[in-house]
Amino acid sequence: MKLTHSQISEIISNYTSSSEGFVTLQSLIMNSLMYHERELFVS
Repeated sequence: MKLTHSQISEIISNYTSSSEGFVTLQSLIMNSLMYHERELFVS
């Protein structure tokens, strides 16, 4: 699924509207980075 720039901005804006959402967003970013790092390590 491809998202447009405005859709991505809206999602990020929704997450960062509260402090709990910001922590969730940080967690999602870190999990994504670690997942891709593992993929590179395994291949």
